[in-house]
Order: sequence, then C-alpha cells, then structure tokens
Amino acid sequence: MTETKMDFPEVDKLLGELSRARDAVGGGAKSFGEASETLGWSSYTTAIGGSVGSWSIPQPELVFGDTEGGGQCWSAHYECKIVMDTVLPAFANTLDSDIERLKTAVMLFHQTDGENADRMLQAARGGLDVLTAHLSTGANPEGEANRAGQLDKMFGQTGNDANATLVTGDFNNSPTGVDTPFGKSLNQYGQHGFDVHAGDLHDGQGGTSASHLPIDYVIPRGVGSTEATRWGRDESDHDGQVVDVTIPDW
Repeated sequence: MTETKMDFPEVDKLLGELSRARDAVGGGAKSFGEASETLGWSSYTTAIGGSVGSWSIPQPELVFGDTEGGGQCWSAHYECKIVMDTVLPAFANTLDSDIERLKTAVMLFHQTDGENADRMLQAARGGLDVLTAHLSTGANPEGEANRAGQLDKMFGQTGNDANATLVTGDFNNSPTGVDTPFGKSLNQYGQHGFDVHAGDLHDGQGGTSASHLPIDYVIPRGVGSTEATRWGRDESDHDGQVVDVTIPDW
C-alpha cells in the first residue's frame, strides 16, 4: 500500500514560487490598468447651467495617429484592455486560491497523518461554507465580552481546517489587542487558516461604519481573495466591502 506523505521543504519552495507568481501577475494587472486607463482619451471640464462636469472622450490620434489605421489600432487596444482588465486580476486570484489551498494542505499534513489529511482535503474539495452575523452592541467591557462569546460560537460552526470558509459580518467591534476578549476570539480564526485582515480597507477613509470605524469584517479561509474595496452605502448607514473570492479547483 502506498503511503501518503508530504515533502515539506519542497512544498515550501513551491509556495514561494506561487507567491512570487501571484505578486508578479497582480502587480502587472495593476500597472497595466494604470498605464492604459487614459490611453487615447482626453478629459475636459465644463460648466453647464451653473454645474461643473467632467467628461472623457476618445482621441486615438493622441497615441496612434490621425489615420484610419490609427483609429483601428486604438479600437483594438480598447477591446484588449477590457479583456485584460478582467483576465489579469482573475489569474492573480486563481494563483492566490492555489496558495491558500496548498497552505491548508500543509497545515493538515502537520496536524494528522497523510491518509487522514488527504481524505479531509478530498471531502472538502469544491465547497464553500459561508457564515455571517450581526453581533451585539455595547461600548463597555460587558458588551465586548458578549461579542467575543458570539464570535466563539461562529468559530464553532466553521468545521475542520480543510473546509473553505467565508466569515463576514458587522461585529460592532474594532480590532483590539490579542489580550482582550474580542482580540482572543478573533485571533483563534487566524490560528486556523483564516485571513482576519482580508476585509481591511486601505483607501484612507477609515472603516465602513457611519463613524468610519473598522467594525465590518470579511474573513476567508482556503480561498483566493482580492484586495478589499469600498462600495458606496446608498441608503445604508454602512459602506460596503467588496472582496472577490476564488475557490480552488483541486
């Protein structure tokens, strides 16, 4: 009978190569988007009826020349840009999902024997568990203790470490130190493969609550995830957080 085992040093090397590939593709996607965002377009501002507005109009002659061929080149570039703006981030996120899946595999092979680890991985393949909650309020020690207990109950529903899982919600608590009740409860997610910072926003506007506190969370495990972006609140008292997740296909 063939024994199932993992060569940890070799897998660590593979993780390093995958991480470099993801960063290269992700960086390329960002650079491509920034470099081509205004290529062949001209922006202008005007006032109409007392209101000031900004528009962008295509001017391919600025880049490809004022000829029929120049216009065709710009049109081809624009069509390719639309495709690449989607494909490059998706490819980067696919690589990220493979990294997260491989990290899960390494963790399981450390926790148990190879046969059990392999069975757990196969049983969880292709699935995604989603948990969400609105935790209680209360800006006092009792309120934080209540939220920590609720967060612990959610953790109890996340299953074993092989399960791809997405935990989200309004937790009514900003991140606190690991020695606080809420911090300890949140930290246990990180100890079991969750990325507790996946929903963090870095746009300089603070958190998503009405008072810009970071109390809304997106916490994935075992899936690829894009950098969080802000979504306008419209009628809500909170802004939204947008994080695309990719389930690994193995």
